Amino acid sequence: MPLETDPAPRSCLRFSLGVHAFGVPLEQVREVVPVVEVHPVPLAPPNVLGLLNVRGQVLTLLSTAGLLGMVVRDGAAHGLALVLAPPLNNLALFVQARVEITPADDGHLTLLSPADLAARVEERLVAGFRTGAEA
Repeated sequence: MPLETDPAPRSCLRFSLGVHAFGVPLEQVREVVPVVEVHPVPLAPPNVLGLLNVRGQVLTLLSTAGLLGMVVRDGAAHGLALVLAPPLNNLALFVQARVEITPADDGHLTLLSPADLAARVEERLVAGFRTGAEA
């Protein structure tokens, strides 16, 4: 019996980083909330902007730019948090630009799949903690 694959996402949340456009499948975003107060995490890698409290749930706020290998700006002021759905449901991605719902097959954006996001978190976040611990 062949394994079922997830259908291709039809819609995504589109945001920009510099001149690049990215999208996260709508199914992978639980909600979008304004970033009000971020609590820093001592000795965290640069991709971890801090902890964010969303109605009593503590989330790790990640620099989307950092996860994508771009320059990480200081702090997380005046932006939005894309609160991710399971299996990445304890994480939120920080974006400074507006977000909009758009078709996922828009040829003018890079779609970040759940597997891609998980791999980037592993590569840039977990490795950053290991490197920090070894220093």
